Order: sequence, then C-alpha cells, then structure tokens
Amino acid sequence: MASVYSVYTLWIIPDIRPFVFEWSKLKIWAIPLAVLSGIIEEVFFRKIIMDAIQGLGYGVLLQTFISATIFAAAHLIWVLFSRDWRFILPVLISTFVLGVLLSLAYVASDRVVLPVIVAHIVINLIIEPGLLYNSAKEANKT
Repeated sequence: MASVYSVYTLWIIPDIRPFVFEWSKLKIWAIPLAVLSGIIEEVFFRKIIMDAIQGLGYGVLLQTFISATIFAAAHLIWVLFSRDWRFILPVLISTFVLGVLLSLAYVASDRVVLPVIVAHIVINLIIEPGLLYNSAKEANKT
C-alpha cells in the first residue's frame, strides 16, 4: 500500500520526484516530521476516530468513510500552503483513497495501529520532503 501510494503521488506531482533520492537539509528536517506525523495521524484518524465510531455501534463502512473523509480534509493543508488550487481535487481524492486503505489495514490488523503507523511513516519519508519543497516553491511565486 505504501509503495503504490508513493508511486502514484510521484506520478501525479512530478515536481517532487527529484527529492526521493536526494539528501539535503530539507530531507533531514522531514525525517522527524514524517515519523511524528505518521504516529499522530494514525493514532488520531484510525485509533481514536474509528474506535469512537465503533463504540457508538456503527459498522466498519461508516468508520472508514468518516475517518477517510476527515483525513482527506486535513491534508488539504498542502494545497493551502502551495496556493496551487489545481491540486485540490487530486489531493482530496488521493488522500481519501489512502485514508480508506489505511482504515481497512487497521481493521484487517485487528485494530492494531502499528502497521498503519509504519505504512504512513514510509509514505511520508518518500514523498514529504518533495511536498514540503513544492509547497514552499509554489507559495513563494509572485
């Protein structure tokens, strides 16, 4: 899942491809961000939100839909940072699909959050430095 999503993101936003194998200060700063955001997001979107909805008696389908929708909305921050409105729909769709996949993996792992944390960290380590750079570049265009 992590590799498929990363390849898709690199395909849809080609500006971030050069950063995948490049070592830079940006990448060094992105490593702790990737780890922290992977942990925090998965605990929040999967463990807290999905388990709370389950506790209300709702099924996996609704848990997955709500979690993925909130996950996608939260990731629109990349569009706001870059101010490149062409990416609203691709970011919304791709992060919604990723939210669904991570939610299903969470349920498939018997609600153990560690596998989805690891998947999220791997995705972040691959694409986040390029997303940070691209967002900063787009935001600084005059």
